[in-house]
Amino acid sequence: MSVHLIYFERNQLPVDGNYAGFKEVNNYSLPNFCLCEDITVIQKCKDIRVTIFFDGISSNNFYSFSNSRKGEYYRAALFDFISDRIKNRCIQAYLFFTVLNGKFLKKIVLPDKFEMINLEKLESIFASRIFNGLFQIA
Repeated sequence: MSVHLIYFERNQLPVDGNYAGFKEVNNYSLPNFCLCEDITVIQKCKDIRVTIFFDGISSNNFYSFSNSRKGEYYRAALFDFISDRIKNRCIQAYLFFTVLNGKFLKKIVLPDKFEMINLEKLESIFASRIFNGLFQIA
């Protein structure tokens, strides 16, 4: 089973009316804590650019809670990356968890519905071994 984590961003209308952060939406450097690759997926019949986080094969290391510190390191780095991104009030950050089971990465279709979670809940999603779902991180 190959679990994959996909990250992407959308514009968010800021409450204060300051749109200066719009140019930063989807304008980020790929983090270097694990392998990352930009791919295109489909959501609401549109192609969108996303980043997939993996270790060369899958994103399974994010779920490692054994004696290995690798999973802890991956989760902390992902948390820091997303935390830094959502400081910009114009950014809506999303994570999509999926099990591909041999499907091609170019055939991924994101669901239309998502669950909104706090960044702090991300750790419990990994601990609960949730492998499918689209989450907006707030």
